[in-house]
Amino acid sequence: MLTVYLLSYEFKTAYRFFFLNRVTSPDTFFNVQFRKKWMRYARNIAKIAFVILTVIIPIFESYDYRKSFEARTETKPVRRGVYNVDLS
Repeated sequence: MLTVYLLSYEFKTAYRFFFLNRVTSPDTFFNVQFRKKWMRYARNIAKIAFVILTVIIPIFESYDYRKSFEARTETKPVRRGVYNVDLS
């Protein structure tokens, strides 16, 4: 569903290329120019935040999760026998 949405803007270009066998020019819809300096800084900060949130934090979380498995003591099976269980 998301793919159809993303390709909806490029439908005319793809149709001309694949079905009508015509030469198409690339669109500049996704080529965004940030003219102000604060916009360029915000773009770079957003890129860095994206990398940190999607790559670096999951690596540290999986490392901590792995360490928690290593720290566990091995459980021993329950011994068979008669037990006095008080349900009060």
